[in-house]
Amino acid sequence: MLECERFEFRIKMGSIKAKIVEAQCDIICLQETKKDSFSDLFIKIFCPASFDTFLFKPAEGTAGGIITISKSSKFVGTLCWDL
Repeated sequence: MLECERFEFRIKMGSIKAKIVEAQCDIICLQETKKDSFSDLFIKIFCPASFDTFLFKPAEGTAGGIITISKSSKFVGTLCWDL
């Protein structure tokens, strides 16, 4: 069963990555992530390599969570506040 879940996860992440490439976007914002943390590795699974910067507000329990993922080559700025 675990192997099946991993396979489904890889298909889902591959589909997301394909849509990002198709849309040719420079920034991605996801809400209601329901995750309390993100890692560089997790981002690399579903984002093309050009997306190399992310900021997030963790979920509280099983609700909320937001992440913004972008290409540092396209956006320059200073974090004004931390959520």
